[in-house]
Amino acid sequence: MCVFFFCFFLAEDGIRDLVRSRGLGDVYKRQTAYRVSNVTIGNTPDNEDSYIGNNELQEILFVDSANLFIDGERNMVVDNAYDPITFDKYLIQCPNLQSSRPMRLNFWGYRNQHDIAIMPPESRFYPECIGPDAGEIGYYLDPVWDPSIPRTIDQDNDAIIFYSAIDAALDENPTLAISLFKQLISEFPGSEFAAASAKHIYALENDKLALKDYYLSEPNLHYNGEIDKIIDYLTTHCNIKLGNYQEAIAWFEDVISNPPSELDSLMAVIDLGYVYMLMEGDDKASVIAMYPQLKPKSLLEFEANRESILSNLYTSVENPYGNGSNTSSIVAVVPVLERNFPNPFNPSTIISYQLPEDSQVQIKIYDIMGREIIELVNEYKRAGYYKINFNAVSLSTGIYLYKINAGKFSNTRKMLLVK
Repeated sequence: MCVFFFCFFLAEDGIRDLVRSRGLGDVYKRQTAYRVSNVTIGNTPDNEDSYIGNNELQEILFVDSANLFIDGERNMVVDNAYDPITFDKYLIQCPNLQSSRPMRLNFWGYRNQHDIAIMPPESRFYPECIGPDAGEIGYYLDPVWDPSIPRTIDQDNDAIIFYSAIDAALDENPTLAISLFKQLISEFPGSEFAAASAKHIYALENDKLALKDYYLSEPNLHYNGEIDKIIDYLTTHCNIKLGNYQEAIAWFEDVISNPPSELDSLMAVIDLGYVYMLMEGDDKASVIAMYPQLKPKSLLEFEANRESILSNLYTSVENPYGNGSNTSSIVAVVPVLERNFPNPFNPSTIISYQLPEDSQVQIKIYDIMGREIIELVNEYKRAGYYKINFNAVSLSTGIYLYKINAGKFSNTRKMLLVK
């Protein structure tokens, strides 16, 4: 039995090349997919079935921005007795799942009982939802794979092109693989494989200047916010490869200052540290930094910071000891002003912010012309996570600004009131 997957481990040390990995025999591995990773877990070219198990941690751990391809892949995800008060209780865990994931036609069962497929209970997944209804977010497992029944999966044209490109990459024909990935993006921009194709092209294309131009000019990579976010990230890594460190650092610092989420901010801190590790003396001396305190002084310090952030991320989603407390908030490395929710809003919305250290905090609301409407906060705050309810019942429809000053940190965001 083998574990076979393709991946980019972006959160560890930038984008790595397309790789092929196998865990043979009774070697059990937890499969982990970090930020904007591209991971396929499935059977090997010689048709051996993948076998995933771990009796100490989650079997599969990933974040929402990772492209995890496991649907219809005939994996054996197995676990014997597990400790229900630790993360071992999860077969699959995604700390920030935002869209439901198909994981059909896989085997869920127990070691040495490969002929007994089961539908695992929801408690073995995070979030705990199997077969989500409209409005719910979870995992689609039905039908499960029964090893005694041959697998037949009908593929759409985009899937055929995608897996043909993967085969070409494994056959060491990058020119054909890149051409097929670009064909998929051109013909099927809405495909679930489009973002994955863009990331695979990065691994295969050596001419990063030409690739950067392609990322910037291909319209099918800029038709919605999610694909834009991924392409911005890939373009930034092209800049890193090209030695455009100042441009890359500025982009990561902007993500830290204006993060779509806490997770994005923390991952950007790791990536920013990685860029500094790549730079040599002259580059480091000339760079203009918004957050000089995030420059690691050594590789050892960078690795320690990275492990601290990742450990905090994967252990703060839920208290595994079941005492009812929720520690979903991740401590910020720099001050963070989050996007208000809901937005648009009527008449109230929540404004959230985080402080990595004790600070004097001031938060004000302005109209679109820059005139002050109200001061929400002006006091000394302890480090931590805060939420403010802003009620705009007396205001008219329009765009408003909310601004935070915390120590030397300042940031402004927009919100829309619709009545």
